[in-house]
Amino acid sequence: MTMDLKENAWIWTLALLLIGGVAFFAVSDVLHPPLLPSLSQSGANQSLQSAIYPLEPNWSAYEGVINGPNGDNLSAADLRGRVVLVDFWTYSCINCIRTLPYIEAWQQRYGPQGFVVVEVHSPEFEFEKSRANVQAAVNQYNLTTITVLDGEHRIWDEFGNAYWPHMYLIDGNGYIRYDHIGEGAYDQTESEIRSLLMEQNKTVSMPSAQPVALTPIDIVDFTQVGTPELYFGSASGRQAIANSPLEIISGQPTLFTLPTALTPNLIYLNGTWTDEGESMRLVSGEGDIAIIYHAKDLHLVADLTNGNASAQVYLDGQVYSGPEADANGTVSIGSSRLYSLVLTSGYETHTARIHITGAGFRAYSFTFG
Repeated sequence: MTMDLKENAWIWTLALLLIGGVAFFAVSDVLHPPLLPSLSQSGANQSLQSAIYPLEPNWSAYEGVINGPNGDNLSAADLRGRVVLVDFWTYSCINCIRTLPYIEAWQQRYGPQGFVVVEVHSPEFEFEKSRANVQAAVNQYNLTTITVLDGEHRIWDEFGNAYWPHMYLIDGNGYIRYDHIGEGAYDQTESEIRSLLMEQNKTVSMPSAQPVALTPIDIVDFTQVGTPELYFGSASGRQAIANSPLEIISGQPTLFTLPTALTPNLIYLNGTWTDEGESMRLVSGEGDIAIIYHAKDLHLVADLTNGNASAQVYLDGQVYSGPEADANGTVSIGSSRLYSLVLTSGYETHTARIHITGAGFRAYSFTFG
């Protein structure tokens, strides 16, 4: 007996829907393992974990530890049996800095329940390899979390990481159960921490989640920020200084002159500067940095390692006294770090000119918020 075309088409459609439904649910289980029931610590369920989640690399603290429980010695194996948040950061990164209040709050809140934070400090700039500089940042931000020094990016490479900040949440068996790149998703991350702690110990008494106290610099609406992070030195391989002369030789002093008009989201210099790869170093006794940007906050990563330079900010042509300025509106630039120069109440377009006094001053990057 033969079927007509309509009957044949209907049967094939039903078959495809059934096959597609099975495929959909199968793929959903693979792509979204949190939908699976919570896994206990039995050997059978550890085997199931290994089929679903990646195992944390067997890293060690190759270069030392700050705030560590065992001096400069720490490894992934030392932390088995605890829920661990491994967070890759670097201390001059504003995106990393804005996560610190949350991370510190989680350590204080859930440490007694078996939770531990390991801040893996993998530097972006050469000066961030200095243990003394990292220790100063830990002190500045009042961190009690463990900081592992990763100056040569060995732990970074073992995780296959490529971002600052990047959080990895690891269960007591050493499996990576959740990760998050960048800022944000704090409620979700805290929820995952709580879930793993309760999975680890079903009788644990869990404290209630509380809002984290933030400063105005910590609060950012990324949809309103119109200028990306900008680098000064040629080593970044990104946009060169906008008013660079036709011939500029790395390591050689070069005279820059500000044009009459600026293009937004580009860096302009005035005075004599030298390209040092990671930074531009001021050779003349005075110089200027100018930019048109769209944001609420303006931050500058800078230093002068032998002494102090001063930075006077002119915002839209007027002297501006920012969050780090003294009574005269001047910011003292010395140690290698991020300096917060401008903090306004709204996300607007501004023209900033930063007048620098002090030969040897180095500028690394602009970041915004």
